[in-house]
Amino acid sequence: MIRSFLVNADGSVSVCKEEAVAQTRQSKLPEIIELLKAGKPAEASRLVSIELAKGAIDTRECKSETELRACEQQRKVLCALSEFICKPEAPAERDVLNVDGPKFQWFLGEAVMMFKRAAEEALGKGREDVVDKIMKDIEDRLEAGMPELRRRMETIDLSTGTDASKNDDGENGPERSE
Repeated sequence: MIRSFLVNADGSVSVCKEEAVAQTRQSKLPEIIELLKAGKPAEASRLVSIELAKGAIDTRECKSETELRACEQQRKVLCALSEFICKPEAPAERDVLNVDGPKFQWFLGEAVMMFKRAAEEALGKGREDVVDKIMKDIEDRLEAGMPELRRRMETIDLSTGTDASKNDDGENGPERSE
């Protein structure tokens, strides 16, 4: 509350004007940032929602253009923060293998050529027919096994890099540890 006093010529004092002062409330942004750093997005999101609601009330009570602009800026920041919190996992944080994509197809072609050169060097000159048979066998096995490989790729546990569908019944063989 702001009070303006008037001092009269006779020395008496009177109140000539009283104005209510809008209380400036503390922003919860530092607390929201700390929650995000601590890995608590649900709690941070709850605080963002509360701040947005309080901001809507503050906007209604704005008395000047400057206050209105400040409230609008705060709302924009909170909305952007809310989008960031609610955003699904970024693609860079996921491990995705597109076996039909050009990068994998290039890699597979290069790997096949390396296998072929290794077979040629291992078997020596004059054994091209055996190398061709090996390469045809690899091609046939890749083609026949691709549906199973695709199915198993979906079960890879991203945290350990192992096939999560495997169990210890011995049917799939022992798991390797690296």
